[in-house]
Amino acid sequence: MRHFGAMRAWTWAAQVLLMLAIIAPVARAAGAAPPGIPPDAVAFYRFDPSRFDSKTAAMLPLALRLAEQAGLVSPDFHPLFDGILAASVAGAVPHTLCVLDLDAEFDAQAKNGFRLTSLQSVLVLESSRDHRAFLSTLGTILSHYQSEAPGGEAPGQAASGGQELFDLPSGGRAARFSKPNWSPWQTVEWASLTDSFVVGLGCGSLERWVRAQAAGADNPTLTLHRLTAQQQPEAPSFLEIWINFERLHETMPDILAQGRPRRMLTTWRLDGARNWMFHGRWKGAFLVADLTWQRRSDRHDFVVSRSLTLDHWPADLTLPRPAGEYCVVIPIDFAAAFDRVLGAYRDTLAADKLVEFDARVKQYRLRQRATYDALWSAFEPYVVLSNDPPPAVPVPGATTVYFELKDSRQAAATQRRLESLLEQFMKSDDPQRLGESVVRHEREGNYYWLQLEKSGTLRVPSWGWAGPYLIGGWGPSVVEHNRAKLGGR
Repeated sequence: MRHFGAMRAWTWAAQVLLMLAIIAPVARAAGAAPPGIPPDAVAFYRFDPSRFDSKTAAMLPLALRLAEQAGLVSPDFHPLFDGILAASVAGAVPHTLCVLDLDAEFDAQAKNGFRLTSLQSVLVLESSRDHRAFLSTLGTILSHYQSEAPGGEAPGQAASGGQELFDLPSGGRAARFSKPNWSPWQTVEWASLTDSFVVGLGCGSLERWVRAQAAGADNPTLTLHRLTAQQQPEAPSFLEIWINFERLHETMPDILAQGRPRRMLTTWRLDGARNWMFHGRWKGAFLVADLTWQRRSDRHDFVVSRSLTLDHWPADLTLPRPAGEYCVVIPIDFAAAFDRVLGAYRDTLAADKLVEFDARVKQYRLRQRATYDALWSAFEPYVVLSNDPPPAVPVPGATTVYFELKDSRQAAATQRRLESLLEQFMKSDDPQRLGESVVRHEREGNYYWLQLEKSGTLRVPSWGWAGPYLIGGWGPSVVEHNRAKLGGR
C-alpha cells in the first residue's frame, strides 16, 4: 500500500513536471515561429503570453520557496504549493503542450473505470536562453517526493539513481528518469535544445518529437481551422487548443463508446465530431474566442465555426470598461450555462452514482426554483473578464470577473438569493474546521471566498459586491480594488 501511494505521488509529480517546465526564465525570439504540430497528434495546447502582464512572474516563485524554507508551508499544503508555483510563472513563458500518443483500456478497479496503457507527450518551452534555472525549480517541486524523485543533474552530467543519458536523432543529448517497476508511459525525459527546452512524459517521447520537427510535416487540417477562425495579422493568436477525436477513436474506440467518456462527448455534442479547436485572439484591447470543428458526416474540407465573445463593448452595460490590458465580453444565458455545468459534472460520476445525483438535483431545483429564476433574470446577459488589477499569478485563469445587475435596487435581494443557494456550503464560521464549509463569508469586508486549504491563506477565488456589480477574482484585493473605482460595499 505504501508503494502504491509513492507511485501515485510520483505519477502526479511527473504530470506536474510537464506543466512546470514553463518555469524557466526564458524568452522567445521576436517573430519566432511556434513548433509544428504533427498531423497524427492526439491533442495540443499552445499559449503565447507576450502581451500579458508578467511583472510578478519572477518574484512569486522566489517568495514561495522562501516561505517553504521558513517552515510556513506544511506538507499537507505541498500539492497546492506546487500548483501555485507552476501557475505563478506560466503566464510569462510561451509554450506548447502536445499529446503525441494516448491509449487506455478498461479497468474496473481504476477510479475512472480505465487505465492508461500508452502515453507520449511533450512540453516545449520556446526559448533560446540558458535553461539551468528550470532544473532549480524542478528540484523544489520534486523534493516533495524524494523517495521517488530523480536527481538534480542537468542533461550532459553524470546520471544518478534512475537517470540515464541518451542521444537524440538531432545529435543532441537528453536525460531520462524511470523506475524498474514503472510503466513506459511514466518515464520522464528532458533535453536542452538550441531553441527550446523540451520535457517529455512517456518513453521515446523526445525522440518522436525531434523526428517530427526535423521532418517538418505540414498539418493541413490545422491550417483549415485557422483560416476558418479568420486569424488575421491584426488579430494575432495567443491561445490554441486542439483535440483530434478521429485519432482517439482509432487508438481507444471502446473507451469512447461507453461510460463517462461517451456521456461527456454526448453532453458537449462532440460524439459526431472529427476534431475540435479553440482559438483565442487579440483584437485591439479585446480578447476574442472562436470554436471550430469538423463533423464526421461532412466532407473533409468543411469546418463549422462559432464565435464565443464580442469584439466591442455592449451598449446596454453601465459598467465602465475595465482599465486592464485586455477585456473579454461573453454573451451568456445564465440559466442554460448552469444546466450545462451540472450536466458536465454529472458526466464525471460513476454509473452507480447517477440515480442519487439526479434525485438530489431534482429536489434542489424544486426547493429553489423561484430563487433560481429570480437570480438568473436579475443579471444582464454578459460576463466580462479583465486583468484589472494585474494578478499576482499572471496566468489567463487569474482574471477579474464582472457581472452587472439589470436593476441596482435588486443588489441586496440578489445577495440574499445567492447566499440561499450557497447555504449548504457554508455550515461553519470557523475556517479551521476544514471540510464542514467550502464557502466562507468575511463579514468585515463583506466578501466571500472559497476555502481550498486548511490555513485559509489562499482565498481563491474571492467575490463581493460593488454597487450593482458582482466582482470576482483571485483574491480579496480584487474586490477592494474595484470597489475603490466603482463604489459600493
